[in-house]
Amino acid sequence: NNIAFFVNGTRVGTGTNAITKPATARTLVRVGQDASGNYVNGYISGLRYVAGSNAYSPTSSSITIPTSPPTNTAGTSLMYNFTNSGMYDASGKLVFESVGGAQVTTVYSKWGGGSLSLGNTQATGTYVVSQSDNVICPLNTGDFTVEAWIYLTTSSFDYSAPAFIANYGNGGANGPLGTYTAWNFGILNGGTGIKIYRYDGTETQYDFVGSVPINQWAHVALCRASSSTKAFVNGTQIGSTTTITLNYAPVSGTNRMYMGIQSGGGGANQYYRFPGYIEDVRISKFARYTANFTPPTQSNRL
Repeated sequence: NNIAFFVNGTRVGTGTNAITKPATARTLVRVGQDASGNYVNGYISGLRYVAGSNAYSPTSSSITIPTSPPTNTAGTSLMYNFTNSGMYDASGKLVFESVGGAQVTTVYSKWGGGSLSLGNTQATGTYVVSQSDNVICPLNTGDFTVEAWIYLTTSSFDYSAPAFIANYGNGGANGPLGTYTAWNFGILNGGTGIKIYRYDGTETQYDFVGSVPINQWAHVALCRASSSTKAFVNGTQIGSTTTITLNYAPVSGTNRMYMGIQSGGGGANQYYRFPGYIEDVRISKFARYTANFTPPTQSNRL
């Protein structure tokens, strides 16, 4: 039960306490903030929590300061080096968590870095989700652009129009995706076009028909300028220009951003992964493309 506190290798405090595991099955771990909402005014790096053994002896008066990031030693339960994040929001507004088998792969990448891989099984709870309510990027009634590079690995979809990015209401009849959909942006069955969908008690889907390549990288974009809405594949418009005045506002409950998953709408936990790889997703509050254009020639910038 010995406890010691070290600063730059020197022990500055000691104590004794019997620390026991919380009784609840799930306990929130906070980094940089306490339970009262007070934040650390500074930076944190090389955070490691080891259970069941001591990384350093509490009876020592000093320890050797690490000269490299901590490693996954025996008993390591939590470790944050805060380097080379795999899936992150470059705007710094949302924090994402990978669920199931979602991970970064370097085998498929448009720019030679990495892309989001969702595994090889179609119907699975594998996705990426933001860890806070989506209050910073609702599409609402204004102009917007939703775009990404995608790599479809099959033309045989397990769901008719799988979304690769969506804003779902959290919780409810359909498990973690919830009952309602503020909006989702996806690919029509077999790579035959692009769709945007909303369900707020009434289903509304707009389809833009045109070929989306299979087994190669493709840039897809959906843009609304005033009410004039266009879809593009590799910089070329597909389908017809469509007048859309629908309000894509957040739906009831907590709304979170999801990547790589489509709600099946058929009951609890019925959802499907996106059949391919995803890279460079970007949402803008204006219409970046109103006519045919040259697709980006490097990774997206803000």
